Amino acid sequence: MPTSYEGSKEDHRMNADPLPTAEQQVRLSDMVAMAFVEIRLLGWAGRAEQASDLADAFHNIPREIFGWGRWSIGHTRAMLQCYQDKHHNEEYPGRTNYVAIFNSIFPTEGVT
Repeated sequence: MPTSYEGSKEDHRMNADPLPTAEQQVRLSDMVAMAFVEIRLLGWAGRAEQASDLADAFHNIPREIFGWGRWSIGHTRAMLQCYQDKHHNEEYPGRTNYVAIFNSIFPTEGVT
């Protein structure tokens, strides 16, 4: 696995959605911070698989919202939905509806 990005930022932007605005980046960063808190709570509760799945849903967001990788609103929404479909069948401390938060940042009106 490479330890650094090769090429320029532009090389990694092919076939991507427009980058989030500064306000959207702040809100996404807040959402990532909430996920870290939930991962910690899941670890304390012995729910390693769920913590891993939550980390998987979020791990690309911090770099992609600044132009590294291929930022995709649809793919990010799908990753969050996949996590929730698998793990949100019960209430537990710290459970957060990330899809609802994401949809408040990127409304789904007009999405096909």
